Formats: sequence, C-alpha cells, structure tokens
Amino acid sequence: MEQPPQDSDAILDESLRLSRAGEDEANERLMRAAAEANPEDAQLAMRMAEALTYRAANDADAQSESYAWALRARTVSPEDPHILFRAAAHVFFLGDVEDSRELLRETFAHCDEDFIFAADAVHLVGRQLLWRGEKTRGEEALVAAFDEAPETTGHGRVLAEFYEGEGRLQEAARVAQQTLEHFPGDEVLQRLAAIDA
Repeated sequence: MEQPPQDSDAILDESLRLSRAGEDEANERLMRAAAEANPEDAQLAMRMAEALTYRAANDADAQSESYAWALRARTVSPEDPHILFRAAAHVFFLGDVEDSRELLRETFAHCDEDFIFAADAVHLVGRQLLWRGEKTRGEEALVAAFDEAPETTGHGRVLAEFYEGEGRLQEAARVAQQTLEHFPGDEVLQRLAAIDA
C-alpha cells in the first residue's frame, strides 16, 4: 500500500489529484489525517473544509464540520488574505452569507493591490449583494469581476444566469458566448448561449 505524502505541499497536491479524480472519500480521509496531525497549518485546515464539500450539501454534520474547519483556518492565519478569501467563499457556499461578508471584509483589510483573488473577491461581493436583494450593485460587481477575469467560468456563468433571471436574454447569451470561448464544454453556458438564438 502506498504511503500518503508527509509534507504539506505534497498533501495538498495529492488532495487536488484525488478531488479531480472524483475520489472524494479518499480525499476526505487524507485531509482529515493531515489537518488533525497539523492543527496549526491553515492551508490544511482550509483544504479539509473544502474536502467535505461533497457531503455538506446533504449532511448537516458534514456542513457543520466543514464550517468549523474553515473558521479554524481563519483562526490560525487571521491576516492571510488568501485563507480569509477561501474561507469567505466556502462559508458562502455553505449558506452563511453574513459570516461570509465578515470574512470578505477581513480579506480586503489584509490584501494588497496584487491580490491574486481580487476578481474572485469582487465576484463574491456581487453574489452577496444579489442575495441581499441589491440587484444594481450586485450586477455592477459581477460585471466588474467578469471584465477583470472572463476566463473564470463561474464569473460568466453567474452573470449570464443573473441576466437570464432578469429576462435580459440577449445579455445572458452574450456573456455565455464569451465565457464559452474559455470553457467550450460547459453545458450550462451552452444552454445560456443558445437562449437568444
């Protein structure tokens, strides 16, 4: 039997490989062992939170545990904008918009102008604003994120779906078509690109 990797970078690489291969249970086992053995490693804690995603949608215990690991990562690295952003996005996915907003505020307080997740953070602001019913400001943030990083599939998909929901079908199709240039096999984008045909 092959031994699991020991250093954090190798563990994270193996976790990514397992996740991409759809080996969710093996990924969860790997990350649980690593995160529990290294309680002061924020990267491992955050990856453990993300490794539980496959169960969190239908399992309240997994959702609570995933949330706890994300907050653990934040506690370990309270000034690391990368960890803070990932925690904000993850907590939003789990449905806690208010905690996500607070984590995103902390992210912005600790990032600089070269922050690698800047467009993603603006996108998350847009999603949070839409959730709160602030459509105009939410749309502005989604458009800004899409303009900054159109190659990020989620940016185009969410913006196109927003336009579709608003009955703005030409705009939905335009955004979907632009995003399909980067992700030609995405079925949601294909459907949205064809709605104005």
